[in-house]
Amino acid sequence: MMGWICACCFAASEKDSCARCDSSGCGDCNHQKALLRVEAEAKAPDLDAEDYGDFLHRFEDTILPAYRQHFENDQRERWKTRLHVVRAMIFSQAMLNYRRDVCGEKGASPANVRYAVALQSFGKLRHEPKGSQIIHVDISEQAQDAPVTIGRGGWARRSAGCAYSYLRLIGVAETRAAKVADLLREAPKGADAEIIRDAYVLDRLHKLAHEDHPSPDVFLQAAAPILKGEFSFLEGKGEHKDAREALISEAGLLIRMTDWEADEGWRKIGRGALARVEGVIDDYDDALPFLAQFYFEDPSHEYVVS
Repeated sequence: MMGWICACCFAASEKDSCARCDSSGCGDCNHQKALLRVEAEAKAPDLDAEDYGDFLHRFEDTILPAYRQHFENDQRERWKTRLHVVRAMIFSQAMLNYRRDVCGEKGASPANVRYAVALQSFGKLRHEPKGSQIIHVDISEQAQDAPVTIGRGGWARRSAGCAYSYLRLIGVAETRAAKVADLLREAPKGADAEIIRDAYVLDRLHKLAHEDHPSPDVFLQAAAPILKGEFSFLEGKGEHKDAREALISEAGLLIRMTDWEADEGWRKIGRGALARVEGVIDDYDDALPFLAQFYFEDPSHEYVVS
């Protein structure tokens, strides 16, 4: 059985069209596109038992091609979306491994983090005003109550809906699918959500990709306002200060080395997008020692594009 997730309303369906969009004449999908085309599995995957290598094949075979289809076309020329997602995946995995192996933390769920990071950006298919949705309960001058803030904005709610629909289509239990969706919908709380948020905060350093910095200290000073005080990995832990600064510096260097928006070879990549960025880390492991150690620490990283 084949399942589909609509490109604009994120409704899941067993058919290759969306009744909701057919009835309203949605111009985004033009009645033709599905966000993810998912082949239902005979047996639902055990996400907690799925190693990183198994996840990467799902990521490369299904999720990244969907990003390419919907963000890189005649209507949208957002070539960097896949780069942001791929690099966030690398950063999140490195942070997971460091927190587990060096800090001894056991609270994070690798499966929840991987799928949330992978699916987070789908909600950005549409441009939304920044910030959370705010409802004014009483807008009179005599009102004493502060406005009520709901969620993290429209894109986050759509990403959560996409994650839930995708996981349900591949047979993941409803409670697990809802948990991953909540990580994207709600403000970050707990280890999983912190890693997800930090992975994308780090990729903001792409704004510095075309600037030269004479030393790591100068780069870190330039990075501080870009990260906006939101990068929480190892923050306030003096014994891990070097690791925190190493990750920030190497993230900036990796982003500069993979600034491929204008690269025709990158644009043509369907399957193998993550593997190409992994190759940069592997080839320049002397310049990227933190990422080389903690991203590749998991032996199941040995993903080969056939």
